[in-house]
Amino acid sequence: EEDEPNPINYYGLSKLLGEAYALSYDDSLVVRTSGVFSDDRGFPSYVLRQLRQGAEVKAFAGYYSPISARLLAKAILRLVELRRSGVIHVAGERVSRYALAVEVAKANGLDPSLVREVESVSGWVARRPKDSSLDISRAKAILGFDFYSLGENLRQVKAG
Repeated sequence: EEDEPNPINYYGLSKLLGEAYALSYDDSLVVRTSGVFSDDRGFPSYVLRQLRQGAEVKAFAGYYSPISARLLAKAILRLVELRRSGVIHVAGERVSRYALAVEVAKANGLDPSLVREVESVSGWVARRPKDSSLDISRAKAILGFDFYSLGENLRQVKAG
């Protein structure tokens, strides 16, 4: 939360400007997150659909901190109840998309050999950081429930 932001694309810059605007108000809360997914949207769901069809999954080599929308919403609600303010990172544990795709395959009894790690994905136009994971130690200390573990987040997508 204390690191100096350094956006590498327009999307990142727009998020930074939005944060600055929000933080100009007293007692505002800015939640930074990474890789939000739900039952039918996001990378884990994409991996499940592809593997269930027997299709190859190309997984970007970079790192991020995926979190299910359910767990993110629960965490934000708790932060509001606790009347927290400032900037806080709420995300899952650091993992590569490749490792996540392999775990999704294993957790669902699908073939992990269909997952292939790639350095870039065709069709991506904007520059992306190699590591967009977040330090969530402060949120872990404040929230008191498991919003971050890969296992708990994958259980959310399996339930969907």
